[in-house]
Amino acid sequence: MTLRTIFEPLVVLSPSGRFQPFLASEMKVEDHGRRFRFVLRPNVTFHDGRPLTSADVQYTIEAVVKRARRYRGTLSLFHAELLQVQEVRAIDERTVELVLQRRNHLFPAVLAELPVLPSHLYHKHGLRNPRLSWAPVGTGPFMLAAGQVRSEYKRSTVTLVRSPSYWGRRPGLSRLVFTAIPDPAAALARLRNGEIDMIPNLHPSYYPDQIKGERMQRRFAAFRILPYRLRLLLFNVRPGPTKDRRVRVAIAHLADRQRVVREVRNNLGQVSSIPIWPLSPWYDKSIHPYDYDRPAAARLLTSAGWKPAKQGGRRLMGGNVPLRLRLLVARESPQMLLVANLLKNEIQASGGSLEIKVGDFGYVKTRLRRGSFDLALVGIAPRPQSDLSPLLHSKGHLNLGGYKNPVVDRLLDGVRGTSREGFREELLRQLYRALHNDPPFLILYTPIELMVVSREVKGVASNGRRPVFSTLSR
Repeated sequence: MTLRTIFEPLVVLSPSGRFQPFLASEMKVEDHGRRFRFVLRPNVTFHDGRPLTSADVQYTIEAVVKRARRYRGTLSLFHAELLQVQEVRAIDERTVELVLQRRNHLFPAVLAELPVLPSHLYHKHGLRNPRLSWAPVGTGPFMLAAGQVRSEYKRSTVTLVRSPSYWGRRPGLSRLVFTAIPDPAAALARLRNGEIDMIPNLHPSYYPDQIKGERMQRRFAAFRILPYRLRLLLFNVRPGPTKDRRVRVAIAHLADRQRVVREVRNNLGQVSSIPIWPLSPWYDKSIHPYDYDRPAAARLLTSAGWKPAKQGGRRLMGGNVPLRLRLLVARESPQMLLVANLLKNEIQASGGSLEIKVGDFGYVKTRLRRGSFDLALVGIAPRPQSDLSPLLHSKGHLNLGGYKNPVVDRLLDGVRGTSREGFREELLRQLYRALHNDPPFLILYTPIELMVVSREVKGVASNGRRPVFSTLSR
C-alpha cells in the first residue's frame, strides 16, 4: 500500500488500459519499443526536501535490476521482466533513457509498479537497509509522521500525514494510520467498535455471515477486490505423463474449480480461463474454462494410452505401468493443501494416483527449478498488461514446467513487439486460444478479497480495484 501513498512510479496505467506519465511529464518510445525516454516533472521533491532528478530514476532501476539478476532463481514475474533492461542513462537532470535488450512495448507496465527511490539515501544505506524501512522517504502525497520511533514499529502501527510539499492534488485525508492486527477476529471487533475504518482483506471464513445485518450494512460497505493474483496448477511438460496434452486437459476436467472456490475460498474467488487479471481490457471472455467432467477426462486418458485395468480400475500404460503423479505444494499455503486433497480424490477416482509432496517454500522452489514434479500448486501476479514471456516462452526465466510451443513463442514475440493496439489484441486472442488448446497450467481461480470500509469514508469505487488513499475523504 506504499505505492501512490509514500512512493510513486514514473507512469501509471489508466482504467482504459493506456499508460500515462505520472512522475514523468513525458514518455517517448523509440527504436521500435527498445528505447524509452522520460522527462520528469519539474518541482517534485522528496519528503526530506531533496529534488527528484534523473539520478534517482537511474539508481532505482539499476538497483532493482541488479537484485533481480542476483536472485534470478527465485524471481517473481515482475522481477523477471526487469531482466530485459540493458542500460539506464541519465541524460540531464530531468531526462532519463532506458534501453532494453529487445523491443517490448509492454515494458511501461513494469515501471507502473516500480516506486522511484531517493538515491541520496539508498546510495548511503543500501536497498534493503532497515533504517529506510522504518523511515521511508518518497515523493508521494503522504509522509511518515514526525516523532515516530522504532518502538512504534514494534507495536505494528504506522502513522502517515499529508505531505505539505506534495506536487500534485492535495489529499482529502490529513492522516492515515495503518495497524497490523494478526488476529482476524480482533480486527473485525475493532472495526465494529469504531476503532478502525477499514479492513483491506476480510478473512474468508467471516463472509457473508459476519457482515450481514441491518446495523452492519448501515455502518459499513463491502467491496469485492480482485488483486493481481492467480492460483495455478502448473504442469511439467518434460518427459512424464503430463507431457501429453491429453493428460493435461483430462486433469483440467477433473479439477472441480467451482467446488474449490466454494469450499476453499468460501465463494470469494473467480474461475478464470486465461493468465491475466480478469479486469484487464485484454481479458477475453469468449474463452471458457474447461468444465468439470469426469467422463471427458476418462476418454482423454484412454486416448492417451492410460487404459483401465480389467480388475481394480487402475489406469495402466501398456498393461503394466500405472498412472502416478507427484504434486508439489507449500505447507505455508493451507488453502492450497485443501485443493491438493480435492484433486487427489478426483485423480484416484479416475484410476490414477497422486502423491502430494509438501514442503516449505524453499523446498518447493528447489524442486520446481530441478523439474522434480508432475504438478505444482503455485501463484502468479500478472498485471493488467503483463508480458507473459517469462512464464510461457520456451526461453522464459520462469518457464518452470519446460513448456515449448513454437506458436506461443511467435505470438508472445508479436504481442510485445507491436505498437499497434488493434493488431496486439488480435495476437492476444490467438495466444489465449493456443494456451487453452495446449495448456501449460490450469488456472484454478482468481482470489477475491473483501474490503470492508466505514461509510464515513468517501471516494471508494466499486470497480474491483483497491482505492488510492489520496483520493479518499471523510
